[in-house]
Amino acid sequence: MSVSINHVFKQGPCIGTLFGMAMGAMLPKKGGEVVAPGPKTSQIIPPRAPSLVQDYIAWSGGGEGQGDHLPPHLFPQWGIPLMAKALGTLPWPMTKVVNQGCRLEVNGPLPTGEPLQVTAWLASVTEDEHKARITTRILTGTEAQPDLVVADVHAIVPLKRKKGGA
Repeated sequence: MSVSINHVFKQGPCIGTLFGMAMGAMLPKKGGEVVAPGPKTSQIIPPRAPSLVQDYIAWSGGGEGQGDHLPPHLFPQWGIPLMAKALGTLPWPMTKVVNQGCRLEVNGPLPTGEPLQVTAWLASVTEDEHKARITTRILTGTEAQPDLVVADVHAIVPLKRKKGGA
């Protein structure tokens, strides 16, 4: 299935986030203490465009009549910008992050045509001599029920090996 090029224009926040990360990679990172869980970043986002939702459902194998609710696995479309803010203070180069997948907990359907409340924070960090493992939690819901979809996004950042190491 071909997808409309018009959807590129609906990806502004994600594209802007990736551009900002690329630009930030050129600046030196300051070392510092990593605190997890970190502070929460929240935002109310406008309803997703119906054409984007319908095309995504069709592209991902859904059928007619499944557009009554947002697919929970569409969360990166609105969650990545807040996730980047939650990770923005980490001392490691975010351009080296390796995605290790996510865990989704669906507590109810995400309504279409309504603003969504999105909250993200650094949930946990473990570090050893080779890598830092990061988990970011993203909640998506409504004002009445802010945790309709809970996404735990896992990633690692390879760390520089010490000289003389294998």
